[in-house]
Amino acid sequence: MILILSCSNSFQYDVYVSNQTGQTIRIEYRTDNAKNGVTENSVIIKKGESQLLISTKEIAKYEDQSMNNRTYCVKVASYIRAFTESGEPINKNWCGDNLKIETVDIGQAEYLITYKEEDL
Repeated sequence: MILILSCSNSFQYDVYVSNQTGQTIRIEYRTDNAKNGVTENSVIIKKGESQLLISTKEIAKYEDQSMNNRTYCVKVASYIRAFTESGEPINKNWCGDNLKIETVDIGQAEYLITYKEEDL
């Protein structure tokens, strides 16, 4: 039996958004590294719903860069902004301290942004 192990120097990322605000929100985002190329879009997420926002191609990961590091997470998305139904910005920053990331498989990780009532 031959066993080949590989240490990946790149990751593929998914970004999920969960809306727990009690109202419909609008998300605007841009990524240069989506699987289907540069993407700039706006989506509506109803209260209580979650949505896959971005799925990236493989992005090189360097030893000195944490996946939560601002320099690194902007490679996943240039920006992600949320707005209330009335158009007011929601006070939660992409790449901020409240961002959750989980490694789900070898070379694959997921960012989760949860917008809550207290963020309004």
